Amino acid sequence: MQCPVPIHLQPAAKKLGYVKSDFPVTEVQSKRIVTLPIHQDLKKNEIVKICKLVNNFTKLH
Repeated sequence: MQCPVPIHLQPAAKKLGYVKSDFPVTEVQSKRIVTLPIHQDLKKNEIVKICKLVNNFTKLH
């Protein structure tokens, strides 16, 4: 599974000139964070699936 990319290392922030290790805490946290697919174009069945997966995960952990 791929970890979320910290905002300072995303393509949109490239012109700011940050490099890996400029924000070490952010980089560590990006490896521990859970990112959910949430946006305005999600269909009802996708929302239901996400909710089921989150509920199943929380029951196991």
